[in-house]
Amino acid sequence: MPGNQSLILVPFAFDENKCTGVNVCKSGAYETYCKNLCVSLISAKKYNADSDVALVTNVSLPQKYRQLLTANGIILYQEAFDSFVFPDDYLWSLAFYKLCALEKMVAKYEYQYYAYLDADVIVQDSFEHIWRECDDNILLYDINHGLGTADYAIITGEFSAFTGQKELITHYGGEFFAANRENAGRYIACCKQIYDEMISGNFKTSKGDEFIVSLAAHALKQNVRNAGAYIFRFWTGAFYLVSTCYRFNAVTVLHLPTEKNHGMIKIFDRYLSKSKFPSKERIYRCCHLRRPAFKTTVSVLKNRIFSHGKKDA
Repeated sequence: MPGNQSLILVPFAFDENKCTGVNVCKSGAYETYCKNLCVSLISAKKYNADSDVALVTNVSLPQKYRQLLTANGIILYQEAFDSFVFPDDYLWSLAFYKLCALEKMVAKYEYQYYAYLDADVIVQDSFEHIWRECDDNILLYDINHGLGTADYAIITGEFSAFTGQKELITHYGGEFFAANRENAGRYIACCKQIYDEMISGNFKTSKGDEFIVSLAAHALKQNVRNAGAYIFRFWTGAFYLVSTCYRFNAVTVLHLPTEKNHGMIKIFDRYLSKSKFPSKERIYRCCHLRRPAFKTTVSVLKNRIFSHGKKDA
């Protein structure tokens, strides 16, 4: 029986033969993810001492990372990637492991509440209000894409092809999920039904687990609430899309996909590897939440000048 009533888990699958995310450098990808995992998990535990925080993975991390995690109270579960499996060359095939991990945690451990997070997040507050929401709702992150956004046009086309109906289904991100035990069971069962239909129909999505997550949320929409009050996806590279909600009406979870190879690594190398945890202000600076990195600004300006030069030629 779990020691606490709530579980925050970060699922991580690694297989050199399978497609991983597109926002991480391929060279040194494993070490990059290990450092990201440490930042996300240790930050979650720092603000949620009354929750169990766990890494669920299909591999055994190098000893230095295992030691750091266990020293900070993180539980390590090694679970095979044997559910929600797609072919190795399937885009985002490793991302489906989070559904496999949730399925196993719900089946094996009787918590009152469950949440999962991507590896490239930083938690900056307690999940107290998230768990209160979960008494009534399944929380998923609406990424707020409209009809004028190319990615939404792509995924809505895939939804229509799969369901045979032209519905404007909400596109939910795959970086956050939270629910009570009953709703987590309903959600994962719905995800599994969609997966089975995809396999039997040989259906292929380009949007990874977000395709299944969004369809499951649509099927359970009476119980789904937008988690946008608690998490935001900050884009901090050449595509710079940042809200001040890291500070004002502050969200609990900062999702930082562009910082996998940059800010998250700095935080690990400068602080966590030395058994320190940075202040929020240092995190904001490291992860370029106040302003883009100088080299990013220079690169963008160079590209603009170059493109203008080509137009004038």
